[in-house]
This record gives sequence, structure tokens and C-alpha cells, in this order.
Amino acid sequence: MRSAAYKKPSPKCWCEFEETSYGNPPTKVSEEPGCPSCEIPVGPGLGLTRVLFAGDTHGDTNHVRWLIDAAKKEEAQAVFVLGDFGIWDHLDQGNFTDNVSRYALKHEIPVLFLPGNHDNYDLLFEWEADRPRCEDGFIWVKGGVGYSPRGHRWVWNGVRFMSLGGAYSIDKKWRVHDDEQVLARVGRKQDKGHSLNARERYILRTGQMTWWHQEEISQAELDHALRPGEVDVLLTHDKPRASRPDWNRKDIEDCWENQQAIQDVVDAKKPRVLLHGHLHYAYEAELSHPGGEETFVKALDCDPGASSGSGGSGDRHKSYAIMTMLPGKTDSHDLTIMSAGQFRIFGVGG
Repeated sequence: MRSAAYKKPSPKCWCEFEETSYGNPPTKVSEEPGCPSCEIPVGPGLGLTRVLFAGDTHGDTNHVRWLIDAAKKEEAQAVFVLGDFGIWDHLDQGNFTDNVSRYALKHEIPVLFLPGNHDNYDLLFEWEADRPRCEDGFIWVKGGVGYSPRGHRWVWNGVRFMSLGGAYSIDKKWRVHDDEQVLARVGRKQDKGHSLNARERYILRTGQMTWWHQEEISQAELDHALRPGEVDVLLTHDKPRASRPDWNRKDIEDCWENQQAIQDVVDAKKPRVLLHGHLHYAYEAELSHPGGEETFVKALDCDPGASSGSGGSGDRHKSYAIMTMLPGKTDSHDLTIMSAGQFRIFGVGG
């Protein structure tokens, strides 16, 4: 929690206040809410028709810049990262998000993301409460950097989307152990009267540094995702339980509950397309429904460093897909997906 002396502001624009959640109260940086410097010509809420979706980026600034460059080359209007984006502002003082923000604004390509299992949920939930939103419901955490919380729904050019991030961490045991060790060390330092830096104050306040207990989809969040309304495209971090990739190091019992939550949404909403990350491995699958409908599942690889070290290909071109949303016949829409030289087209709506 913030200190009692601090009164939370009510920003009207992302540029009014600098990042604060990793230790200190905010510093006001703009007297004019909604100042022109934060207005990017093309962005969510203005009718996107072509978006680059990407697998995990893990705080790799160079890879995100490469994705933005790829989006420009492919004439995409935004980049959307499917979890494990790299929200570790409590560790790097916001350097990653600041760098992404500057590059996104420079090239007029907003970068959006949903939460993974290695993003800081303490910060994400704070941002849900006190950051401005665009008209599509994305939360602006920095200039040109937007967050899509669990169960968030929106429409781009007639195509109905929903995001549902989160997953179980198979490395939870050592992450929890390390956090406990750091917390104990910081506690001893405080007991001796030594001053603490922002990172140390953060773990003393939250007890979490590299693992967050909010990483998996809760029952309340699942119920929210299952509310009435149709979904054409489901964006997740984790895989649905029923998909069977050729290679999957995260097929252990502890992972299944979160994957089943996603499967419950797939079974109920029957989205035409599901995109996800998390496995660091690219694959495709078709899931059949009792009524004859099918859900096309496409997983995307991640940044090259994590990919080559965890079984993926290390090929950047397998880490993203371009989705184009165009009007079809009558009330339907055509949805095309292009990735690594492969092209698919789907009819949705109608």
C-alpha cells in the first residue's frame, strides 16, 4: 500500500505523472492533461485493422524494437504481446517500459500486452485502479504502452476480441525460495537501521520479487470472462487444455488448472481463433466443438534468447503473426493471419 501521506492523483492522461509504483510518490510532469505529446496518430480506439501479435518478450528491449520495426514494415498499426512482456519496473526502475514507450511513440506504433506469469501483478493491479484508459478499455501504463487485463473485451473493425492472461510458473519453487531469501536479508538490513533502496522497499512492502501469487486465472476472473457476449478471437498467455503441441515442457499437473480455465472459455465462447504464447514454441492446432464449430489455435515463439534456451527455434519470424480484420459479406468479417510465410483466412461474425 502507498504511504498515508500520499494522496492518489486522478490523471486524465498517461503523461501527467511519471512511474511511481516501485517505491516513491509520483512526480507531475505535465500541467496540461491530454498534452499533444502523448497523442499517437494511429492507436487502439481508432479502428485498428492490422495488428502484429507477438509471443513472450521477457523485457528484451531490442526484441520489442525489432517487433515495432517489423510492424512498420508489415504496415501493421500496433504490436500486441501475449504475456510475459517484461513488467519488472520494481527491478529496473522502469527502464524497459520507458525505452519501449519512447520507441513506440517515435514510430507511432503502440505496444499492447496482456499479463503472463512473469509480469509484476502488484503493479498491474495498481495500474488497473489509477491509470487512464483509452476508449477500447486498454490501460495506458506509459506513453504508447497499453495493458489488457483479464476478461477485457473490445472490437476492432467488427471483430470481437477478449484477453485472458496468466499461467502457472513451472519454476515457482526456486522463485519463491529466492524471494524468501531476499526478504529475510532486507529485513535484517532494516533491523540494523540501514537505509533501503527502492527495490528493497518494494519487496518489504509486498513480499514478492520474482513470483506473484496472482499469476493464475482466479475463479472470479474466469466467471467474468464467461459473461454473456460472443468472442471471435481469444488472446491468452497459456494454452487451452485440449491442444496438443508436439513439444510441451509445461504439460505437468500443476499447469492443468489454468489451462482448463482457458479451455472452459473456449468451450463456452467457441472463438474462431485463439492466439497464445508461454510455451516458447510455435505450433498450430484445430479444436472441434460438438456443434461442428472449430477453434484455430496458434502459439507464437518468444524472444530469441529465451527461445533458443528453452526448446524453441530462436527464429524471430516465428515469434509473431500479422492479423488483418476486414469487412466480409453482409454482417460477417474476414480475418487473415500471416506468420512465417504461412497464410490463413477465417470468416467471423455474421
